[in-house]
This record gives sequence, structure tokens and C-alpha cells, in this order.
Amino acid sequence: MKRGVFWLIGNELQCFPFDGRINEGIAKSGNTYNHKKLWVHICPKGCNKQFDYYPRGRVEISAKGRAIVYMSPHIGNEYISQLCAAFALDDEPIIKYDYSEHYNCYLDMEAYSLDDNGAGIQFCVYCYNVQPNIGINYADGESWRIIQEPEPVEVVPDRTIMPDTDMSVS
Repeated sequence: MKRGVFWLIGNELQCFPFDGRINEGIAKSGNTYNHKKLWVHICPKGCNKQFDYYPRGRVEISAKGRAIVYMSPHIGNEYISQLCAAFALDDEPIIKYDYSEHYNCYLDMEAYSLDDNGAGIQFCVYCYNVQPNIGINYADGESWRIIQEPEPVEVVPDRTIMPDTDMSVS
């Protein structure tokens, strides 16, 4: 059973158990990693995002020896078995979804209304459909599958004229 941190990048879980293989990014406690400090050393090649851009989490071990996973609510249960394997967790861990600012990522939105000191706010967010063959009515949210008929193909007879051919009728 190991402590450590992880990120969900795209649909791939990137896990970093605290096992002595990475000497950078160690937390003040000395027994796990700090997301911000570790990101500098493990950031995927070509990635220009900050450590808190992607959904992330950590695995801790309680005083009673039970694994506790603290993570962004944007990481689904389908990743739990991968976490168990990566952090050598034999028993099902306690899952604690952290809705605080600490685990915010690009999927979260924050705002503050300046007109009334944050008392009220309204969002108008448009998420345009880019899926092929799906239609959406943006006024009411109704969606449907578009079944495309194959386009008719016009058959044109071959009317190739050969050069230097006498086409006169006798």
C-alpha cells in the first residue's frame, strides 16, 4: 500500500506512488508528493498547462492502515481499479470526492458578481455540438441522431471523343 498523487489527463490516469523512484516534488511531510512541486518534473512532454489544470487526487494511508483517496469529483469510479493497482491497494479504498477549491480544475467554473458583492450571479454558457450526425436544439436542449441518406450518384455515359477520328456520317 503506497501513498502518492495522480492526475487524469484526457482519459488516462497518471499515477505517482511515493516509492522512492522520484526524488523531486516531495511534500513537507516527507512521505508523499506535492502536486505543484512534482508537476514541474513529470509534466507530459509538450504540455504547457499548470499542475491544477487537470482533475487530480491523492492516496493517503490512515493511522489504522486504511487507504483514503481524496480526488476531484471529475474523476469517475471507473478509475478506482486502476488506482488500486497503481498504489498497491489490496482493499477497496475510502473515496472522498473533494469539492473544495483545492481540487478545482479546468472543468470547474468560478465567478463573483461585482454588482451585488457576490450575492447573485447568472451564467450563460454555450457548449456547441461538434459530434457528427447529432443535432441539438439550443433553445430547449433537445437532441437527436441525424441519419444521413447516401447522396445519389449521377451516372453519365462515356462520351469520350478520340482525337483524329472521323465522326462524319456517310
